[in-house]
Amino acid sequence: MDRDNKILAGVAFLISFIFYLITVAPTVSFWDCGEFTACSYIMGVPHPPGAPLFLLIGRAFTLIPWSNVAFRTNLISVFSSAFTVALLFLIIVRLIREWRGAPKTFEDRVILNVGGFIGAMSYAFSDTFWFNAVETEVYALSMLFTALVFWLALVWMDNFKDYKSVRFLLFIVFLFGLGAGVHLLNLLVIPTIFLLILFTDKRILLRYDLWIFIPILLIIGYSTYLMVLIRSGLNPAIDENNPENWTNFMKYLNREQYGTTSQFSILFQRAAPLWSYQIKKMFLRYFSWQFIGKGTTFGADGYIAENLSFRGLYGLPFLLGIMGMVHHFYKDWKRALSVLIFFIMTGIALVIYLNQPDPQPRERDYVYVGCFFAFAIWMGIGMVGILEGIVSKLREKAKLTSLAVGGAIFLIMLAVPVNMCIFNFNEHDRSGNYVAWDYSYNIIQSCEPNAILFTNGDNDTFPLWYLQEVEGIRKDVRIANLSLLNTNWYIEQLKHEEPKVPISLSDDIINRITLKPWEKQKFKVEVPNQILKEYMADVKGEMNLPEGSAVMEFEVNPTYGGQFLRVQDYMVLNIIAANRWRKPIYFALTVADDNKTGLNDYIRMDGMSMKLIPFKNVRISPSLMKMNLFEKFKYRGLADPKVYYDHQTESLLQNIRTMFTQLAYHYYTKGEKEKVTEVLDKMEEVMPSSVIPIKNEIIDMQMGRLYADCGRPEELRKRLDMYSANENINHERLFEYGVLYKSVLNDNQKAINVIKKVIDIKRDFNKAYSFLLFIYEQEKLYEDELELLERWLTVNPNDSSARKKTEDLRVLIAKSDSAKIDK
Repeated sequence: MDRDNKILAGVAFLISFIFYLITVAPTVSFWDCGEFTACSYIMGVPHPPGAPLFLLIGRAFTLIPWSNVAFRTNLISVFSSAFTVALLFLIIVRLIREWRGAPKTFEDRVILNVGGFIGAMSYAFSDTFWFNAVETEVYALSMLFTALVFWLALVWMDNFKDYKSVRFLLFIVFLFGLGAGVHLLNLLVIPTIFLLILFTDKRILLRYDLWIFIPILLIIGYSTYLMVLIRSGLNPAIDENNPENWTNFMKYLNREQYGTTSQFSILFQRAAPLWSYQIKKMFLRYFSWQFIGKGTTFGADGYIAENLSFRGLYGLPFLLGIMGMVHHFYKDWKRALSVLIFFIMTGIALVIYLNQPDPQPRERDYVYVGCFFAFAIWMGIGMVGILEGIVSKLREKAKLTSLAVGGAIFLIMLAVPVNMCIFNFNEHDRSGNYVAWDYSYNIIQSCEPNAILFTNGDNDTFPLWYLQEVEGIRKDVRIANLSLLNTNWYIEQLKHEEPKVPISLSDDIINRITLKPWEKQKFKVEVPNQILKEYMADVKGEMNLPEGSAVMEFEVNPTYGGQFLRVQDYMVLNIIAANRWRKPIYFALTVADDNKTGLNDYIRMDGMSMKLIPFKNVRISPSLMKMNLFEKFKYRGLADPKVYYDHQTESLLQNIRTMFTQLAYHYYTKGEKEKVTEVLDKMEEVMPSSVIPIKNEIIDMQMGRLYADCGRPEELRKRLDMYSANENINHERLFEYGVLYKSVLNDNQKAINVIKKVIDIKRDFNKAYSFLLFIYEQEKLYEDELELLERWLTVNPNDSSARKKTEDLRVLIAKSDSAKIDK
């Protein structure tokens, strides 16, 4: 490795590090990030199969005296990704030297280093790799291990004639064992390493000392998993699967929480169509995001559509990579085949193995970063191919060659890595994004002291764990994740660990718990009179207090296969019954109705959490809701137009608008119009529609109506003007807007223009003609009325009443004209 290689590798590291540091998330993010940060901080046990080495490194990063703990663990990905970029530069340079040899001239050094630099920086600014680089997840560190073993294999190739060079291969083996403590994805590079060895010196595979040390080093590297056993035995606050004994530990490693069927046994039983879904949608779509372009059209499932888009990248990175692949096979088919195997193993082969069902709860592009890494190698080689072609064509004209080479470097640098950076920067800049922290904070602060809070999945659980275990916020609230509530180990933890959840089942029954046979039936919960009195204070005398004890009764239907109750649903019922109203019980706003076991009528919205109460149909607590929305909740960055929020985050944030509109409607029904506008103004202040678009047009128009009914008609007009201008609007909805212009805003001219547009869209829409005729009649616009009727008769020539009205109008207009002449 030459001095200029080292310098440019350092430059690649520094540039990518600066960009990642600028765009890194300032605190916790959604999905697994909160769990990994919390487990790093308390040395807990995350979801199987775990990541013990990642947590050990994470624990070290939590000690950095800079910003908050989540930011510190985010730096793991920042450093890992920057080092990966530097290693990719060195890998590309070494592969190019395989046919070009060591550089002998300045021209050689330029070609060699420019190819490596463009490939490395293109990968640095690619969509998915950048996404992984700015949050606490395992994929950036796992990719660093992958790049490191790839590079070490190339280092061994440079030294294979030295008998002691086997140490590089042994170190690679150790890294495979060690890397398994981060993520198993780095093992997919093994076939590539094997090919590189085979093509370089297959005799080394016969060395007995290599095979003696391989199992030893693998075990030593894999020994980080002992941490799982040790820490679980100490019962940390997060102890998933409770793998403190050998039986549970093996279940943990085998990921039995997600099913006991072997992944290999179902390879030929596709969970979804292999081509149309698993390859086209869940791989090729992601591949195109990196190197072809990324569209903005969303499908019905809420994900970016599969339609091929050249937006932003114009397909240039893809063309460069394809050129590089062809050039690599032409110049050095053995190493090219090795890279191709890496590309396939981390791409299509992984697609087939994972066998992802449809639908997935989130985008899965992060799984394929190894495949994108391989393609970036070819992008660098593609650059070399272009420069070699220029030099070959213009070899006799030195000055012209220099100009052409310099021009090509400038243009391709600008068109590929620089453009990728510019295009992807905004989407990957999380520097002002506090949504995961604030959203979770708002959920937990909606609960009364010592509450039980049922949550739905990762995004309303893991960030809450972070808040509780790292920042010490509201540790009195016991989070009960409904997904985990299907497992016996989690039920036992809820029952026995503080703060304890009331559960009436014995440990023996919990250990054997499974789907419960169930028929549609009524479920009853006794409500003592004292409890009724306490809850009556919240409804402020709006209903009569029942005498003695009452019974809360609701219907519970089977939730699995039409004849079973899921464990989570049975446990919700058991907890409610065993609790006997001693602790307040809440459901996070993100919990779907079908996960509330028929309790919807007994749930009251207090904020981002909904409280179980003994009364039916009390939808909100206006006092608590207003206190939470106006005083307690945090909305950092939601009014900042510079902060980027993706489609799913924008959809999630609509829940905040739901709370504000519910409170506004409550005040509206009470006739408190000033409070209605106060609430709606506060909503627009903390989360302007110009920053977080309102996803539901109907809800937005309802807010406009509320404003208008409370003395602010300009707010309705603003919405009507915006939505009626939409060229793709449905004719019936546009008609409704025309009616609103007339009936609410008393703007006849605007109503006329809108209804005319409706008729242009739907020529035979009877209601539009009738309404427009009514306006013309009212305004005495008889000539316009006549013209409209004549148009109607072209569509409905047999309408005798319309024909008679036409004749009457002609007579009326003629008399009017005659009177004007006489005058």
